[in-house]
Amino acid sequence: MRNGTGKIVGIIAGALVLGFIIWLSIQNRSRMQLEERLRRESVAGSESTEGSVKQEIIFQSRKVVNEGYTEAQAEGLLDMINKRAAAGDSESLLMLGLGALMDGNYLEAKECLTQVAEKGDMVAQVALGYMYGEGKGVEQDYTKAAKYLTQAAEAGSAEAALGLAFIYLEGTGVEVDKERAIELLKQAAEGGDMEAGNILGNFYYSYPDIVEQDYKEAVKWYKLAAEQGNTIAQVNLGFMYRGWQGVEQDYAEAVKWFMLAADQGNATAQNSLGHMYDKGKGVDQDYVEAMKWYKLAAEQGNSAAQNNLGYMYKVGEGVEQDYAEAVRWFRLAAEKNNVAAQVNLGYMYDEGKGVDQDYVEAMKWYKLAVDQGNATAQNNLGNMYDEGKGVDQDYMEAMKWYKLAAEQGNSEAQNNLGFMYYDGKGVEQDYAEAVRWFRLAAEKKSVAAQINLGYMYDEGIGVELDDAEAIKWYILAADQGNAIAQDNLGYMYRDGEGVERNYTEAVKWYTLAAEQGNADAQLALAKIYEKGGEGFEPDLTQAKYWYGFAAAQGDEYALSCYNELGANSNE
Repeated sequence: MRNGTGKIVGIIAGALVLGFIIWLSIQNRSRMQLEERLRRESVAGSESTEGSVKQEIIFQSRKVVNEGYTEAQAEGLLDMINKRAAAGDSESLLMLGLGALMDGNYLEAKECLTQVAEKGDMVAQVALGYMYGEGKGVEQDYTKAAKYLTQAAEAGSAEAALGLAFIYLEGTGVEVDKERAIELLKQAAEGGDMEAGNILGNFYYSYPDIVEQDYKEAVKWYKLAAEQGNTIAQVNLGFMYRGWQGVEQDYAEAVKWFMLAADQGNATAQNSLGHMYDKGKGVDQDYVEAMKWYKLAAEQGNSAAQNNLGYMYKVGEGVEQDYAEAVRWFRLAAEKNNVAAQVNLGYMYDEGKGVDQDYVEAMKWYKLAVDQGNATAQNNLGNMYDEGKGVDQDYMEAMKWYKLAAEQGNSEAQNNLGFMYYDGKGVEQDYAEAVRWFRLAAEKKSVAAQINLGYMYDEGIGVELDDAEAIKWYILAADQGNAIAQDNLGYMYRDGEGVERNYTEAVKWYTLAAEQGNADAQLALAKIYEKGGEGFEPDLTQAKYWYGFAAAQGDEYALSCYNELGANSNE
């Protein structure tokens, strides 16, 4: 048996940490919020009558805890509470019942709380609802749990209404009644329960089996909970404004709600805020600020943030490029089963960045991501089999993985699959099928696929020869800065294929490609400058200049032309 001081501490704990007794807390809802809510109700009750029994008990109990009573003083206070409880004083019975419940003395708790609950005390009713719902000191009885929570909810307890809502949703002790559940959730939310508003938002947004989908209603309830300080609702509202349905996209508003939750330490909000700074959405792009928020979230163990932080180190945005640090963060996230991080870690081993190149280890991480259906990992795995990296070269196995990724819409895999059909590797050669996959990828702005599709039209392979169509796809790739496409456009304008011959336009595209180091374009450009063309005067200085660049890349013909121009100019 504990001494008087210990038992008084138990009573004050029961009085001040009442949220623990809420049955809903077992449903994994917000305990801290419920504690605070019932704490306010308890204190409000104690202040309703100046000098009330509860007020006196709480005051004296706090002195036991804060100032340190002697054993005799504590025993005296306990004796006072027991005597008043024996006389039927509700406040004293409630204190003893709650203290016993917190102490695990369920039989005493039931005896005390039942007496108070029958007199209409909603705190006691909620406590009994919890006890019967969980079978704490009593035989589990959902019907009685529903009875006590109903009484408390009707008396205005928001927490009871929230717990009762889930009873009606799950049909424990009552018949399933989803409409009643929604009414109770609204009662709880309007009564100040932050969690209820967020739950209603979730239900209206994505649970049509519970309530008819209504994005505007979702926003309404998320906003109520968010304004009450619920961080999860703030995050959800941020997502709504960032691009979810229900409101007009508003990045600045999304940033506002993410910031509120992030400042309270919510890791999801911190990661999302980092993303907004990373991409310049709703704020000026600021990689250093993005790093700050990613790191705060990552240090809390948020795997998405850990992956994002790894990427920042990989590319050197907001921080000095550091492959080893990138690997460290990718690994932390990958070990939490973050699929993007698994792909990224596999890539680092594949390329030998931040770690020794290790194709077997790369395969390991790609396969873990593949097990989650990730298309990028499927494509990368296909590439490993295609090139025989870490495995025996196997074109059929490569085809298998390319196709799985391609069917998910991965443009790189679609382009790779087109190549397999073009070359007849792992599958019977089929130019028409190659064109089909190149087109799918090209329409997704894959530069490689746009070049390949342009080439198919240029040469009439798998489709009828169509120079104009070839030009179209080359331009799309060239506008994305691709040197091969720019070189191809140069020769088409030079030779008048699909367009009217135009040396000025040819020089424009050749120059763009040549400046990126494309040797073919450098050689072609040198020839135009040497010989001139329709409306284009020769320029031997420029010719020699570009022959020199092509020769430096090992082109022997360019070297001979360079030397010949040098001899003719007496250099």
